[in-house]
Amino acid sequence: MKNIIIISLLLVLMSVKGFSQSNYNDYSENDKEKIFSDDFSTNNNAWSVGNFDCKIYTHSPGYFEMKSTCPDRATGHLVNYRNEFIINQTRNFEIETSIALISGDEIQSNGIAWGQNNMDNYFIFMFSANGTYSIYKRYNGTWETWKEVTSTSLIKKNNFNKLTIRKIDNKFYFFINNGFVHSCSFEPFLGQMLMFQGAQNSTIRIDYINISYLEKQQIVLSDYIAPEITITEPYLSQETKIFETNKQISIKGKATDNSGIYEVLINGLDANLDKYGNFEQNVNLAIGENQITVKATDIKNNSSYYKFYVNRQSNVIVQTNENIKTENEKRLALVIGNSNYGAGQTLKNPANDANLISTTLQSLGFEVIKRIDANKQSMEEAIRDFSKKLPNCNVALFYYAGHGVQVDGLNYIIPTDAKLNDKIDCKFEAVSINFIVEEFEHYPDNVNIVILDACRNNPFRSWARGGERGFRAISPTSGTIISFATSEGSTASDGKGNNGLFTEELVKQLVIPQAIESVFKKTRVQVQKRSNGSQSPQEWSQLTGDFYFKK
Repeated sequence: MKNIIIISLLLVLMSVKGFSQSNYNDYSENDKEKIFSDDFSTNNNAWSVGNFDCKIYTHSPGYFEMKSTCPDRATGHLVNYRNEFIINQTRNFEIETSIALISGDEIQSNGIAWGQNNMDNYFIFMFSANGTYSIYKRYNGTWETWKEVTSTSLIKKNNFNKLTIRKIDNKFYFFINNGFVHSCSFEPFLGQMLMFQGAQNSTIRIDYINISYLEKQQIVLSDYIAPEITITEPYLSQETKIFETNKQISIKGKATDNSGIYEVLINGLDANLDKYGNFEQNVNLAIGENQITVKATDIKNNSSYYKFYVNRQSNVIVQTNENIKTENEKRLALVIGNSNYGAGQTLKNPANDANLISTTLQSLGFEVIKRIDANKQSMEEAIRDFSKKLPNCNVALFYYAGHGVQVDGLNYIIPTDAKLNDKIDCKFEAVSINFIVEEFEHYPDNVNIVILDACRNNPFRSWARGGERGFRAISPTSGTIISFATSEGSTASDGKGNNGLFTEELVKQLVIPQAIESVFKKTRVQVQKRSNGSQSPQEWSQLTGDFYFKK
């Protein structure tokens, strides 16, 4: 058993007033003062074992197991804490455990109860193996719903699931596997007992239980950790080598460090740096290979480096692996993939789809501006960057995967931070596709391509009714071809694997030498075949010339 250990550290407490709580990582292990911990390596806490009233309790090194043979009720195990373990409810605290369903009905709920004084008075946080969770208060034998049964993709089937209950100031916050699921007002305990609960005719296994006070702390010891550097533009593969024809390239990224970022240098020049560590700098390129070195330094004078290479060629883009040459043709793509919407609206594949399409387009000579899980500001900034580069291109492509809705005949793509309580909110919280397509009207002599894999089921059904399913057809402007993952008014599959059905088939056709019209036609044939006719991609074209992704 992990005994309670008091550790004296040179720490200075910080105020938590106004601190955001909906991110699990808002509190690190250094911010937790454990008052009780058991990983069940031993049974020093004297957990009851044996058979009691159609319930079997077993302790094995590393876990505690509860099995119910009761045909008509759940099983629970009470833990009555000694005085030194009583939680001081005036402080912020955390109760955390990890539970797995070993056998039983996956629909039934299992979980942890706290603040309990008997079987009629407690709070309980439960989950089911089929992907739902719920939160209740039981008072004098009557149930009060804090969160009704709700589906979430955070729950792992056939595995342990971590449940976290945090009290911060005057609110409770609930997490499953580090993902935020619910918050509500704090209510004082009804008692000082905890209980693990399993459904009837089921077996659950508890991996550990930890109870900690939470206090934000600032370490005043010496800082020897260098900043972490992330490059967001240009997109870099594992080879950290890209090809370019422009004389100048834009370098964007973020430097993170607990101490704060002092400066970022790119090839020895000061980059534009904001207070959040985001940096940006344009770098001139010579013909041939150019080394780009990004150096980030924190306020404690610790530095880290990120190096990659840009091969600039005159009027010719040479791609690795395929040895593709596209002479006198500048290709630009904006790729956005939004998956992490939260609140039960998360999609499995758009982020994967965006990464797959980005890699494929780069291999075909495209400069790619990519955004993953973009909020509205990030999407608009990416569209602005894309628009600024359009005059220097003769092939432009926009790809989007994620949630999309049709409202009053207009199509919108949904940022991850959109708050759509009513359909009128789309005008202010979402991004109109027309806003993007209209940019192409200024360049009718270009090859302009729009690909929308965004016709998933509308997550905002409370206000979307009737004919609002899927997207509405868009009339392309001259020089433009528009492709939808499915037909007008229908919805597309998010896919059973790592990628959506449409994008998975599209990338196969992109790398085959054929006209663009053939790319989309053969994609449609394969999607219809694999979906048994339930999904039929469509495209509308006003192209004025021939175009091949690969010749």
